[in-house]
Amino acid sequence: MNKENYEKVNIEQLIKAEKKLLQFSKMQNEAEETAVIKAFEYCYELSWKALKRALLHEGIETKSPREVFRKSAEKFNIEPQLWFDFLDMRNMTSHTYMDNAISKLIILLPSFKKAFSELIEVLQKNKN
Repeated sequence: MNKENYEKVNIEQLIKAEKKLLQFSKMQNEAEETAVIKAFEYCYELSWKALKRALLHEGIETKSPREVFRKSAEKFNIEPQLWFDFLDMRNMTSHTYMDNAISKLIILLPSFKKAFSELIEVLQKNKN
């Protein structure tokens, strides 16, 4: 692995985003529900783009989020189907504006927070 290039993956941004996600996860009103949706979308976007950069530094080019997660499963041992579920949720929250999106996100949020935290660990581990 080219360690010099790998450092260009901004893990600090992921860590800050994780803190915001955890902060907004304690929803008590409609404004906080909106905040957690946006925090989820932001964290998801950071995740696949960070993985895309990490793969690129390994010489692996990818184009779509699904391809990024498939290749990351091989390279970084992440669970791609779980991230595909997160992609579906992200598409639901950002494109369809369905009323039941928040209830579905609440169900998915614990597994997303865990996977997001594990992703940060994987990127930190592979950075060193």
